Amino acid sequence: MKQFFILLSMFIGCAVFAQQIEVEQAKTDLTFLSEQIKIYNPALAEYHPEFEALVAEEMAGLPAEGISVFDYYTKVSQICALAGEGHFSVQDWENDILKGIMDNTYAYLPVKVKIISGKLYLVGDYSDEQSLNGGDEILSINGIPTEEILNRLIEVTPSDGTITTFAFRKI
Repeated sequence: MKQFFILLSMFIGCAVFAQQIEVEQAKTDLTFLSEQIKIYNPALAEYHPEFEALVAEEMAGLPAEGISVFDYYTKVSQICALAGEGHFSVQDWENDILKGIMDNTYAYLPVKVKIISGKLYLVGDYSDEQSLNGGDEILSINGIPTEEILNRLIEVTPSDGTITTFAFRKI
């Protein structure tokens, strides 16, 4: 099978990285999120007793001076994913990040992919060039190995427990 290194930009534009949220506001919001997850997921302590410690690690990793909207969105997604609950969704097509994709404001990867056995395969090429073939394995994006990308996406994709097949379908 022909393998490609895809060197396309990721889906978030520079404008999102420039916007900042005050650290204290981010801490307040993330603490509120964590508390609400504990309230509305009563089995959390039984099935994920490490939740509070992992959330504390995420909070400790916040920068001292401010957090970009993109990094904040990532933290929210990580905290939701730590709960191991697949019904959580952190998608609102009106937020700054996803709205920019829908409006074609931000660059994004114009392909459809499928994850099989932890590998990323091209299913459809929606670019103007149409230079990629269905079934090609994607080895890296912008020099980042797909294994690393998939691991990072799993960290921020809420799913039931540690079931990766559900997360892979959502990704």
